[in-house]
Amino acid sequence: RKDEIDKLEKPPKVNNEFTGCKVEGNVYGIYMDNTCLNVVSECEITNNRVRGIAVVDDERNVLTGNRFTGNYIGLYLLRSSENSIDGNVHRNDAYGIYLDLSNGNRIEDVKVDESRLRGIVIAYSSDVYLKGNKIQGSPINIYLLNARNINFEGNTTKGGDYGLYLERSRDITISKGEIMSHSRGMVLSYSSSVTIRDNRFTDNFIAIHIKDSRDNRVDENVFTENSHSIYLTKSVRNIITANKFKVRSEGYNAMVFENHSDANIVQGNDFCGNKAGGSGNSIGLKFLSSISNRVIENSIHDHHIGVYLDKNSHENDVKENHFYNNDHDIWIEK
Repeated sequence: RKDEIDKLEKPPKVNNEFTGCKVEGNVYGIYMDNTCLNVVSECEITNNRVRGIAVVDDERNVLTGNRFTGNYIGLYLLRSSENSIDGNVHRNDAYGIYLDLSNGNRIEDVKVDESRLRGIVIAYSSDVYLKGNKIQGSPINIYLLNARNINFEGNTTKGGDYGLYLERSRDITISKGEIMSHSRGMVLSYSSSVTIRDNRFTDNFIAIHIKDSRDNRVDENVFTENSHSIYLTKSVRNIITANKFKVRSEGYNAMVFENHSDANIVQGNDFCGNKAGGSGNSIGLKFLSSISNRVIENSIHDHHIGVYLDKNSHENDVKENHFYNNDHDIWIEK
């Protein structure tokens, strides 16, 4: 019995350790296949043509404090689990970090700058935790494809076309993040059971675009100086609650529902327009060919139009809202 306890209490033995290496100009910089318990730290991984570091069919490795520059894929994991990735810096890789069929990994305090294609990719993977990472200046900063049970906490994206792009993914939680200065701060495409909570969206053209998606929640976020805060396209049964919206001074709409975005709930939000010190042309909630939505117990103020419903939008329930200082509280197109 004592021998069994001693085995449990002893830390796992490191298999191989690479520290302070300079790996440059190869096809693969470091390739780890079907091993475990390796440590790669404080290495310079530069201009490798296929992979800076490749981890294949592997587990429980630690990759920390490395610098990746100009690789095609800086760090690539394939069918690899329970790895710790922290404190690395990526600059000008085509792809910074790419997880493929890799579950149970952690990515923390990583900085990814100006990836040529995508900063972080999580594809066909589950149970990944990302905390405190800063990703900026990539065409797509973070991309999820067929991902499951991914937890984002306290990450920052800035600049580039897309902050986070979720495609065919579910059971995702995104919290305490900063999403700034994108064409689209966040996109949900064919995704469900995504919770977006307690984030700040600033200076995006569209902060969140939810398209062809259902059963998602957007709670307790702050939206400031976005042209459009939340834009729904063919999306149903989403819940938008307890958020604060302030439309950009030359912006357009706090929320748009278009092309049969039906049966959504919007409750307990504060929708502030741009009449004070802005163009005064904003709309709080705009419904275009969308039905059976519920808009209840919101504060809707300082807009040109508080709620706009086009002639193809009907059976929407707008009640118990507080309208003030709008040119028109509700406008129904004939």
